Amino acid sequence: MSVTTHTRTRILRFQGGGLRFLDALDHRVVTRPRRDLDDGQHWRVTDAGDGLCRIQHVATGRFLDTHGDSCVVVGSGSNGGTALWRIEDFGGGFATVAQPSTGRFLEAAIDGDFAVLVRPEGDSEQTWRIAAP
Repeated sequence: MSVTTHTRTRILRFQGGGLRFLDALDHRVVTRPRRDLDDGQHWRVTDAGDGLCRIQHVATGRFLDTHGDSCVVVGSGSNGGTALWRIEDFGGGFATVAQPSTGRFLEAAIDGDFAVLVRPEGDSEQTWRIAAP
């Protein structure tokens, strides 16, 4: 899977934190069990050049971004570098999602409110399974 071609836009689903999928709850980003009733777990990945991409929540039109040190949110995408991501494909549908402006990686919490955070590299919960819906 490549998201770095300049004309490439794909709709994807990100699975992390076990059998949970990236989703947006108001402005917060969380993981939830798979839902197929709407586009709530579908994300539009669009090439932004230089190996970077923007990740847009299909249901709301908002972009994956961060607020503060580690909180992941969906927002307008106008925050410059924090709304740009690099998907590092390991093959077999597995990848990490890095935020180059902070050097942190998208991570799925596996307990509590199942929040999605950005943290320094090094946790197994930073590996995502990425596939078409």
